Amino acid sequence: MEPLSTAIYEFALAPLGFLHGYVARAATTLACAVLMVAALRPFVDRRLALIPLITSAPVAGLIAIPHVMSVISLAGISLAAVAASRGRWWLLGFGLFVATMRPPNALPVVVAALIFAARARGALPRVIGGAALPALVLAVPAFLVDPGWIGDYLDNDRATMLAGLPLLVRQAGGTPGLIALAIVPAVVTAAIALRGGGQRDVFAAGAALGVLGSKLSGLYSGIFVLPALGATGRDPKLGLAPWVASAATWVVVISTSTSVLRGAEFPAQLVGLVYLLVVACFPLAIRGGAGPGKDASTGGPVYVPVDY
Repeated sequence: MEPLSTAIYEFALAPLGFLHGYVARAATTLACAVLMVAALRPFVDRRLALIPLITSAPVAGLIAIPHVMSVISLAGISLAAVAASRGRWWLLGFGLFVATMRPPNALPVVVAALIFAARARGALPRVIGGAALPALVLAVPAFLVDPGWIGDYLDNDRATMLAGLPLLVRQAGGTPGLIALAIVPAVVTAAIALRGGGQRDVFAAGAALGVLGSKLSGLYSGIFVLPALGATGRDPKLGLAPWVASAATWVVVISTSTSVLRGAEFPAQLVGLVYLLVVACFPLAIRGGAGPGKDASTGGPVYVPVDY
């Protein structure tokens, strides 16, 4: 399991600290699997459509480590998407707070959420409050226990190995370039939201675009593309896209080295694979939605009710 990167979230996940050895490994692996399925379910119209997503190589990479922070962040994005489509503004704010465990992936979603909230009377303060309250509850003890945790986090972030676009941008433009790389996906997502896309589809597209500015520290980074890939598959003309993309991930992994699932290495082929998954979701981003129609009450796509 990856060391927690910020003291704020250490308190939220403190119960895991009481587990040891194989018990801790089993618990975190099970948590990753359950959260992965729950996070993807709102973006597909039937349970069968989950199969190509949860059997893709990025999910296998997530489970192999297991990378708890990433799947919790994705679950936060999913919660925020559902809350936005139902007008549950406090819950939307809480989902955004959870999503910020992975800031580059969450930033486009946060921007889209603020745009949607600004359109509804009285919603924006509720969204901000829903995110600020849990942050304050966890930040106060974090500062009491470790006053220098922000500096530690920044040092840890600077020391993290990068791959793909972030590596190239840091070499060319340093920190300002990395900031710009994080902002561009947020701007594109904002444009999709302003154009009138459905909430869940816009959030899915934003999570996928956020991958372009993320560290790409391992194959598990690709899980943030899966909601958009699932939403793309709702289009009857693109129904096979998730299946083809999932199969392609395994072709690349097997032809490279299965050790990449454990984060042992992350060669250029895998970087390209993650970016190709992002490209596969472009129809969703361009059209702003892939569902069969728009729900007049929410402005979002019509979804088949989730039946667990």
